[in-house]
Amino acid sequence: MTERRDRLGGMMALSPPARPVVETNRADSRGGRRRALLYAPSSEAASGFVSILEAEGFDVMLAQDPIAAEALLRSAPPELILAVAPRLGAELLEKWKALAPKAEVRSFPGLLPLLEERLVPAKELYEFTLRVLSVVSGMIAGAPQGRSRRILQLVDNAAETLGFGSREAVTARLSAVLSGLAESFHSEGASSEEPCDRRRLVADFAGAMGCPFPVGATPPEGPPQGRESTPEEVVDAASRFVRLVEEKDANPSLALRRLAMEKGGGEAGELHAVAVEAVLAASGDGRGQTRPDILIADSDAVARNMLALRLRNEGYTVRALADGRAALEEIRRQAPALILSETVLPGLDGYALLDALKREGKGSIPFLFLSSRSDALSQNKGLLLGASDFLTKGVSFEVLLTKLGKALSQSVEMSEVSARLSLSDVTGVSTVYEGPIVAYDELAPGVAIMNERFRIESDLGEGGMGKVYKAYDQQLEEQVVLKILKPGLSDGNVLKRFQREIRLARKISHPGVVRIYDLMEAGPLKFVTMEYLEGADLWHELKRRGSFPVPVAMRVAVELFEALAAAHGVGVIHRDMKPHNVLMLSTGKVKVLDFGIAQGLEPTAADRATMTGFILGTPEYMSPEQLMTEPLDPRTDLYSTGVVLYQLLTGGLPFRGNDRVAAAQMRLSTEPSPPSTLNPKIPPQVDAAVCRLLRRNRDDRYASAEAVVTDLSEIRRSLV
Repeated sequence: MTERRDRLGGMMALSPPARPVVETNRADSRGGRRRALLYAPSSEAASGFVSILEAEGFDVMLAQDPIAAEALLRSAPPELILAVAPRLGAELLEKWKALAPKAEVRSFPGLLPLLEERLVPAKELYEFTLRVLSVVSGMIAGAPQGRSRRILQLVDNAAETLGFGSREAVTARLSAVLSGLAESFHSEGASSEEPCDRRRLVADFAGAMGCPFPVGATPPEGPPQGRESTPEEVVDAASRFVRLVEEKDANPSLALRRLAMEKGGGEAGELHAVAVEAVLAASGDGRGQTRPDILIADSDAVARNMLALRLRNEGYTVRALADGRAALEEIRRQAPALILSETVLPGLDGYALLDALKREGKGSIPFLFLSSRSDALSQNKGLLLGASDFLTKGVSFEVLLTKLGKALSQSVEMSEVSARLSLSDVTGVSTVYEGPIVAYDELAPGVAIMNERFRIESDLGEGGMGKVYKAYDQQLEEQVVLKILKPGLSDGNVLKRFQREIRLARKISHPGVVRIYDLMEAGPLKFVTMEYLEGADLWHELKRRGSFPVPVAMRVAVELFEALAAAHGVGVIHRDMKPHNVLMLSTGKVKVLDFGIAQGLEPTAADRATMTGFILGTPEYMSPEQLMTEPLDPRTDLYSTGVVLYQLLTGGLPFRGNDRVAAAQMRLSTEPSPPSTLNPKIPPQVDAAVCRLLRRNRDDRYASAEAVVTDLSEIRRSLV
């Protein structure tokens, strides 16, 4: 059998397992045969499995129900437990392991039902099943069985949600099973997470075993938006979702949807959007709060089904029809809370549907067009007839959700806002801009940019990176902040780095961080769009108040370090922590601005040769390693925020020289005086924490922002 497995590995271009393989086709070292428990509820296939195991050197004990299996395990614990059943509960497996702690437990859920589907000749499928079992029965380095079961369950449920036919459903199920087997051929920890790699391994394995189903088939060429998802794409989505959950991703449904988003230039995402929504529906993770009834009228089956699936995942009750006349009859039978209609419909077009509802006294139902037509005449006609809004297909689903919520007068939770902004249709720098050109020097309140999308309302100031404005986003119908880069900072190399860092910073989802939406381009203008909030920056608050009371300063510091912990957790270093970049709201809460911006603007050595007057960061708050232009890590943010805390407690900076250069030199050569020397009300434990944050050697500071939060929180409690 080892030779057979090695030949298969050669065909699949796979490395042999790193751990030693047990030779199950030989007698063991004690001279006797090994025992195996075969758990096979179906008697039809049991005899074939018994013959395979006996040929591999096992004495076989057969159990067709859990009670018999438990009795056999208690009387004669085996070396191998092989279970072939549709599903095995975790409790049953744990009981087996307790009864036979030295046994290798191998379970292959989903294989046996294939024998009962009768979609291909029984002999052909039966022989394939036996070939698979003969390969894997002797392998000790196995796939993670818990993961395989979770993926299989998601795939089964998603296939049912999508209405797969019998053959498609079996292909999806079998692909999910073999995905786990393919991992068995890898060295420990070497299994690939890329869908294309997994699909290639599964296809090679299935081909070598003579699988009668198109397992591992490559999806059709071209963009996936105009077609249904394939069984393989459902398995890809389920596999990735399970891994996200295993990795304890903070929001696995959001992360999965990101992988289905189109990339720049119209390039398709890694996963099929319909498959993603089906998997989320199967997992229950895509479900939002319970929401009203929506009726969809669209003759495009793919668009209609995708929209219905996603809306159901958001908690809406959905009725979807392909015909305008049928939609009218359904509305007459039971009026929905909102109607979402295409303009082009068979039987009765969208305009006629809206007109008929108005004439019948149902004009109060919010009616939104989601149309394949984008010309001004079609839009104007729909709005004149009384539609609540007219959207064109291709609009971001997050924008659509916001429009639906507004039409239904629904409030939106902050966590939901964060998720929608993270999946905004503002996905990157435009490659082509055909609107009016506005120069950097022409920016002023009243000016509109980006094809009238953003209209500047007021000037918020100018800094080292450029100008800052409050603007109204016509598409999101929200006020935003625009940070427009100076022309000298928007050359190709800097822009690419900046774009990469901004996209990384967008992953930060924390109530103490002002949301960054994206980096955009409108002609010569390159700008960052950000969340707009009413409040004053901490610098102005310090000028107005002077030092803060010790309990208030400590509360603000804890909030700042919590925000830093969230950013550092996704690999973002701020690099310019200072009071100017902290917004204090009317509630007293603080939010950190500009994560990722300083890092994105950091020039390379070549850039520095051509950029005059560019200073990264603010010298008064820079760490010693930042002043020395050494490589930075998260501890530089701890130092800079320590300076901010010192200022909150005392009203002044820890290093004061005749000028910036003198203050910087002091920071490189001396330790600061404890803040209590300037404010006697500061207790010793606060002194110790601040001085630790401001150590010249980064190794002497706290190891992480989380450690600072823990320490400062304990100090806060002791001050009460």
